[in-house]
Amino acid sequence: MTFEEIQDSLPNGLHDAGINSITVDYLERKAIFHLEIWTADLEDEDPETYRLATLSFMPFLYCVVEPPDPRYPFATEGPSRIDAGSYRSEDTELGQLRASLPDGAFACWFFINSWNSFIHVAALNAEIVVHESQLKA
Repeated sequence: MTFEEIQDSLPNGLHDAGINSITVDYLERKAIFHLEIWTADLEDEDPETYRLATLSFMPFLYCVVEPPDPRYPFATEGPSRIDAGSYRSEDTELGQLRASLPDGAFACWFFINSWNSFIHVAALNAEIVVHESQLKA
């Protein structure tokens, strides 16, 4: 699956998701994000329903975590709330790097609200497993 396909498969994409942890395995070329994703839709009784999920990129080509902006409250405890998306052809910041990715690869970003910075990932495949346990926001 591509990152866009994963986003499209979720009721709210990864909007307002929370990152609990990230594991990067360079030997197996896996980047694994443990998330809390917002799964409620308009028909749910509780609009603040979140579930645990595991998002895996494999094989990943790069995973870059930008440092936090020192003017933001980056040291707060709890999950780091994010927004996420895919790079489009008109994005120019990583243009040369994206142009050198192999066929079938995709590049995506996670904006970490409390850090005012990004995580950038490129991979050939992604998958998500949404766990049954519900969380309250």
